[in-house]
Amino acid sequence: VKKEKRSTSKVLKPKPEVYITKEVYGNSPEEYHFVLSNGQKLRDLKELTNAIERMPDELFRNYVNEFKNDFSTWVKDIFHEDYLADELKKMHSKAEAELALQRHINKKLEKLIKRLTKK
Repeated sequence: VKKEKRSTSKVLKPKPEVYITKEVYGNSPEEYHFVLSNGQKLRDLKELTNAIERMPDELFRNYVNEFKNDFSTWVKDIFHEDYLADELKKMHSKAEAELALQRHINKKLEKLIKRLTKK
């Protein structure tokens, strides 16, 4: 009778923070980071949210005004988050943009938690 060999290698599961970074906040390759005029680089939606919260109104207006919404374009083109991009396009103030981003992040977190706790 032959004995079956059992694999002793463990299946490594990604840590929750890996899920959160990739699935909730996104993560853009370096060549697609959003670089603000003050030199700050934004890599994901969390960093965008934090930057908008801290930036002066006049800096925000450089990116969001009646002619353009660079944040909406970045979200759509890099993260392929069309719904969020459309929501951001409707927003004309820092507070509105922050709120749209926070709602989006919270919804994605809720979905991720549900999915992870089902296993």
